[in-house]
Amino acid sequence: MVIDSLILDLKNQINDKPKINTLNELAWEYKGHNNKLAKNYANKAIQLSEKISFKRGRITGLSRLGIVLIYEKDYNKAEDIYLKVLSLEKEENHDYGIGRAQNQLSEIYTNTQEFNKALDYSLNSYQTFQKINDSTAVALTASTAGFIYTELGNYEKAMSYLLKSIEKY
Repeated sequence: MVIDSLILDLKNQINDKPKINTLNELAWEYKGHNNKLAKNYANKAIQLSEKISFKRGRITGLSRLGIVLIYEKDYNKAEDIYLKVLSLEKEENHDYGIGRAQNQLSEIYTNTQEFNKALDYSLNSYQTFQKINDSTAVALTASTAGFIYTELGNYEKAMSYLLKSIEKY
């Protein structure tokens, strides 16, 4: 239903910001169940964003592409993309985007069992989301940090972060 509406919207849009936003939303909707289409829409959003110098559209497109690569377990490419996204978000001073990119890097490093790197990004993401008072994201990142501390064998810290997560949820 959502996808049908987005595709209908896309047919009536010109090459501008709303079209890029629709392409990025289609990439989001297709992630996980049709990654080929998701990547196609994300790449189109990135290309069009570059053509019209729409930085936010490009960053979102890259982030959507990175998520699909995580779903595909292509962690090396996903890492490259999210390091780029993090840099771009920092240039824009976009705290939510910074926290999101840090969280995705934490997920990548957790999946590749690089737990010290994962923890660094998770804790940075946790602090970023605390700064902007996004309680859902704080809960999520606290839970992630708790999981990583468990993997590292630091059960006291794990319990501390898991309790913080429960408090926020």
